[in-house]
Amino acid sequence: MHLASGDGRRRRNGMLAAWGAVMMEQRRARWARVLVVLAATALLASTLAACSYVNARSIHFVGRPEFPPTDPATVEILHRPPMRPHDVLGQVMIEPEGNPSEQQIEDKLREEAAAMGGNAAVIVHDRLQRVGSVWTGGAWWGGGQIQPVMGEVISAIVVRFVGDREP
Repeated sequence: MHLASGDGRRRRNGMLAAWGAVMMEQRRARWARVLVVLAATALLASTLAACSYVNARSIHFVGRPEFPPTDPATVEILHRPPMRPHDVLGQVMIEPEGNPSEQQIEDKLREEAAAMGGNAAVIVHDRLQRVGSVWTGGAWWGGGQIQPVMGEVISAIVVRFVGDREP
């Protein structure tokens, strides 16, 4: 009889050990799922951040003098026309896509203005405007309509300072 109760305890201890092992495995699996979700979230966040882009178009005005490129680090970003004497060289239009930082937008503006030989970019327009159209509804020959596609557009005039006070 003493032997039987010892066997029962061993069996019970064995079952407890097995149950404990199962619980530990479930806990490990749960933590593994949590880590996978965290890694996926981090990957998604970095991918979305990488999707930010700053598209730029530059127009060098006809009849304006050509200058060698300047250093982008020296290009000023202005929000009103400069008081110093200057020549207008062209225009830069920036279309941010995604969610770029203000610094990324200003860096792109400086690069484009510097490529024209400018010393400053004067922002003259910064708002939503129609950047395209999309057909919605039915077939192109009837039953649908054209919807505007709105996007942020930043427009700046590129200037080069003249005279003795040139930076």
